[in-house]
Amino acid sequence: MATGAEAACVVCGGPAHNKCGACKLDTSSRHYCGKACQVKDWPTHKKACKDIQNTNLEKKLTRVANIVQQGYYGFRKNTWDIPIVKVDRLGNNDLVLYISVPLSVSHANYISEFPQHLVSDKLTENAMLCALVRSEPATWMYSIIGELTKGKIY
Repeated sequence: MATGAEAACVVCGGPAHNKCGACKLDTSSRHYCGKACQVKDWPTHKKACKDIQNTNLEKKLTRVANIVQQGYYGFRKNTWDIPIVKVDRLGNNDLVLYISVPLSVSHANYISEFPQHLVSDKLTENAMLCALVRSEPATWMYSIIGELTKGKIY
């Protein structure tokens, strides 16, 4: 049997020095004394192992999405080009943005300061930063999204 400080094999109770390779980073990963016990336990551990892997993937993808979103908001704020002069929030939480000049004129290749004084809360700020853009976020962020999902950003 394993001592108190040592992990015990979930199959035979002996000293365990191995963990499931697929979910080894999770704290609930199962410990084994050797390959024979791990193979014997696989039918029992299989579903839990897949669930742990899916949870870990979801956490990683959520982290990537948050990084990309914050990066995009920062990018938009630093390259702001829409002359918004007033913001109204309707009862259904829709925003009405008032622009000082026709939009075709406003996109005359200049960058202006983001109108922070019009922001009442984070939701409004994020909505303003995403207003009047279509496929622009995907175009600008394509490379970084690809690298983040590969896990090669240092």
